[in-house]
Amino acid sequence: MSIKYVVTESPLEETAKGVEEMLSNNQSKPILFLISGGSAFKVLDHLSPDVFGPHVTITLLDERCHQDASNYSELTAMDYYGKVIDKGVTDMFKVNDLHFFNDCASISKSWENALREWRNENKNGVVLALMGIGSDGHIAGILPLVSDDMQQFEDESWVVSYEAPPEVNPYPKRITPTFTFFRSQVAEAVVYATGESKQEAIDNIFKPEGSVTKTPSRLLLELPTVTLYSDLPRNNEHV
Repeated sequence: MSIKYVVTESPLEETAKGVEEMLSNNQSKPILFLISGGSAFKVLDHLSPDVFGPHVTITLLDERCHQDASNYSELTAMDYYGKVIDKGVTDMFKVNDLHFFNDCASISKSWENALREWRNENKNGVVLALMGIGSDGHIAGILPLVSDDMQQFEDESWVVSYEAPPEVNPYPKRITPTFTFFRSQVAEAVVYATGESKQEAIDNIFKPEGSVTKTPSRLLLELPTVTLYSDLPRNNEHV
């Protein structure tokens, strides 16, 4: 498996085109569209609502268990959200009444149940993702070396809740799909990563040696189809 790496002077617009193409190419199937928080949100308002419809279900790729920094609250306040809901898109969080500010462990289980239910009801459906990369190499809500038990991201669960050390991230309480979910379910991902602060993280993805424990974004190397858009050079060419 390899990553198509696209260097462009217009990474935001090119990433949006990449997402539109990904969605259009799969319009004959039920789609679960996973949306990462953070920098990837910038792409959403550049997407044409016309590539969405009743065949699409949207859900986040990660959430913070902090009411003052909720990815879902930010998502639902965007112009993009209203436009795609008007197109008949299903919001997995809304229809399953998922709220992320109290019992994170229970909510994580409810989210997992919702993902598995979607898969059971859409055997021929495809899971697509819009992702970003953190300057520390994190991806989705999986922070590097967040605890002594990184095994939780490798177990059979599709979603976990956890608390990282506060020095790792200002929002340490997280809910995120696991490596297991990504490897078994995600068919294609488009990734947006720009700015000099991301250079080291991108370089670490393509180094000959490394691990998802230290650099969670190396998970991209294990997905079937990935296109990464950036304004930064690729400094390691081994994959």
